[in-house]
Amino acid sequence: MKRICFPVILFLLLSVGVDAKTLRVCGNCEFRTIKGAVEAAAAHDTVLVSPGTYPEYGIVIAKPLVLIGEQMPVIDGEMKEGIIGITADSVTIRGFVIRNVGISYTNDFAAIHLSKAKYYTIEENVLENVFFGILVEKSHYGLVRNNKVSSNAVEEFSSGNGIHLWHSSHARITGNELSHLRDGIYFEFVDHSEIDSNYSHDNIRYGLHFMFSNNDDYYDNLFMRNGAGVAVMFSKFI
Repeated sequence: MKRICFPVILFLLLSVGVDAKTLRVCGNCEFRTIKGAVEAAAAHDTVLVSPGTYPEYGIVIAKPLVLIGEQMPVIDGEMKEGIIGITADSVTIRGFVIRNVGISYTNDFAAIHLSKAKYYTIEENVLENVFFGILVEKSHYGLVRNNKVSSNAVEEFSSGNGIHLWHSSHARITGNELSHLRDGIYFEFVDHSEIDSNYSHDNIRYGLHFMFSNNDDYYDNLFMRNGAGVAVMFSKFI
């Protein structure tokens, strides 16, 4: 089984800033909201979020940044819209509970939404009551690892997917648990990517779904109690 070779050296060069600093978010800190700290941060800074519940949504990360939660702070979107949007390269999000994503039939609201980004890492988060969990569009060279994504899906038309990649490449999806969604993992126009060691269960449609995707590997995953385990449609070299 081949393994994807990520450009690690380039990733490190892009991720480390010469004058990077840490901004802390807490109830009595200079920054009391995650959005405020993200907006104030410079490229390659770290935003460190203390334990607690932060009722926030529409957080946009448009610069290389590391966003880390201490002891799993909660970001509660209050069912209003998407919660975190990423439009820059070299962004890491780690260690949050992100819950209550808005539902829309015209917008793909997600707990974490990446668009036209490279060298991203989304890991060790718990995403609850989502529409889409992690939505990745036109993004490349990413790692989605050890996240738990769940919702309360009842009908296909009113639910989204747990990890959804579209027009993307060179991603590794590993060690995630996905449940009570439309599809656990969904690939559309996704090439040269790897899906391993995930647990996808109790989803309405498929545990893993390929559409128009080529040259991808999946192995060592567990699919249980989905509408069907794996669907490979209009795809080659899977």
